[in-house]
Amino acid sequence: MSRLNRRHALLAGVALILLINAVALAGVWYNRSGEADSRLALSERELGGMPAYLRRENSGLLLQLQWRMPGHWEEDGSRSPRWLSEAQTRQLGFRIPDAEDCQPRCRRQAAREVLVVLELDGPAYRDELRRQQERVELARRALAALPEDKQLQQRLDYQSRELDNLKRDTRLYAVDVGLDRDQLRQRYADRSRYAIVRGLVRPSRWGKPAQLRGHLSELSIARINVPRHWHRALAGLSSRPRDTPAAPGYRIEVAFGQRLEPWIMAVSEASQD
Repeated sequence: MSRLNRRHALLAGVALILLINAVALAGVWYNRSGEADSRLALSERELGGMPAYLRRENSGLLLQLQWRMPGHWEEDGSRSPRWLSEAQTRQLGFRIPDAEDCQPRCRRQAAREVLVVLELDGPAYRDELRRQQERVELARRALAALPEDKQLQQRLDYQSRELDNLKRDTRLYAVDVGLDRDQLRQRYADRSRYAIVRGLVRPSRWGKPAQLRGHLSELSIARINVPRHWHRALAGLSSRPRDTPAAPGYRIEVAFGQRLEPWIMAVSEASQD
């Protein structure tokens, strides 16, 4: 390559980098323009630090948005994340493959980006808390009837630990999904409790005859950049919410903008009232 061509290639590369940065900055500006779509007052329970190996690879500071699906409770007291119903999954545009699409195997449907409603410290979390408190009480009664039973003692210890973990874990729950932002906002009007974000849903077929189910696998943007002037305050946050103190140390106000992307607006010490 001649010297002139190398120079042109270098200039083109620099121009491309500048263009990419300009587009990114324009996106940030638009997201933060006007009134925020929602503003949630989070704590260390909902915003975890990044694992150590990721912190070593990044000179900045990122926080991970911690969220859960409401639970499906079995008769034995075990809990598993709730899947989306067939009606919800179909409303998102998924379908059970036709017979011709299943020769020799059914074609796997790709994940789709949808709108997700996150609820902070609302009915979903309180229902989880109530159910776990009931499990503890049932285990306590069973042990009271047979106080020498070691298995019942272990069950009570386990259920008590789960209740303690729940009181430290995130209060942010994904309670609904959809495709129409205005409809979801009408349904969840409280912008200090409900944030609308984007996430990926993956479909699955269950049982015979086949039933369609959906699984919310991840949020499209779950990491939030921390401005440098808050690094010292937030650098020590644990990557595991259950490792946090029972009483939060910080009130972290997070806004979700025009593009439904989050950013930190304010950080203050949490009230201990």
